[in-house]
Amino acid sequence: MRFYEVTVLNISNASLCSSYQLPSIKEYFEGAYVYGIAFYSVGAVVLLLVLLLFADSLRHVLHNSSPRFKTYTAYVLAVYPVICLLNYLTILVPRAYLLSDALIQVTLTSSLYQLFCLFVTYCEGEATLAKNIGDTKLSLQTSPLCCCCCILPAVDVTKSTMRFLKIQVLQLPIVQGLIYLLYLVMWLESQELYERAYWYLQVIIIVSFLCGIWGLNMTTQLLTEGVDGKFLFRKKLTILQVVIPLTQLQAFIKKSLVQYGVLPCNPPLVPMFYGNLIFNTINMVEMLLLGFCAQKLYKRGLPEINDRSIQVGGIISTVFGSVAG
Repeated sequence: MRFYEVTVLNISNASLCSSYQLPSIKEYFEGAYVYGIAFYSVGAVVLLLVLLLFADSLRHVLHNSSPRFKTYTAYVLAVYPVICLLNYLTILVPRAYLLSDALIQVTLTSSLYQLFCLFVTYCEGEATLAKNIGDTKLSLQTSPLCCCCCILPAVDVTKSTMRFLKIQVLQLPIVQGLIYLLYLVMWLESQELYERAYWYLQVIIIVSFLCGIWGLNMTTQLLTEGVDGKFLFRKKLTILQVVIPLTQLQAFIKKSLVQYGVLPCNPPLVPMFYGNLIFNTINMVEMLLLGFCAQKLYKRGLPEINDRSIQVGGIISTVFGSVAG
């Protein structure tokens, strides 16, 4: 009888460990003990530091930036504290992790579009459109999609090409938002259905990211060639763009560790819980470092806008104004 009970208990534990049912807040605080307290204490300190960095950066932007740049710059800088806050939410409330992931992706992708808008706003000068549009070429040989395609020619900057770039960047928050909404619906309906569909939908997410980053890189390269380098287009894109491979790579590693049984299981604290706890804490530290780098970049003074600095900006502003109209 005792052997039967032990066998049933072992089967039950194995079933729980293979499950992705995360613990409730009560189960979490009862089972996490000392290391749980350590994780959310460290997380609280990191979150506080990120918020202080953001507050200092925002104060500088509000007092020193042109009114045309303030909204876009504040939105881009806010991505680091928002992602950090959402990671901390997952540490405190384990079952909120999928909602947190969805909000992180929407925040990140929408901030990439806001960065695109900020770059366009840096480059005013619609009056120069008529005399400069004929000399400006857009290179398609840009990472991450076509950097090795030497046969692709440079194309003229027209309404169609600029609309193409805009759509590439704009699809990021739209596609990512829809996919993660679908994830949430499937998770609520059936966790098994969610796990089955996860890897297939990841293909769409990766393609969307590649296309969006390609459009951003082409735009940045175009602006870098015709605009004052002190605007730091490439560095500002990189410091935000690096968040994408970090979050995606960590999500892949976490899923792999859970799938292959590397992480511990102490029901009701299943491997997915440990994966979320570790990688969300790591992600918070990364946001602290990236937020610090972003603060240094955006606190630098911007150059005066002159004929050289607005050569390409005038083209983009005029074209986008035409598209919007």
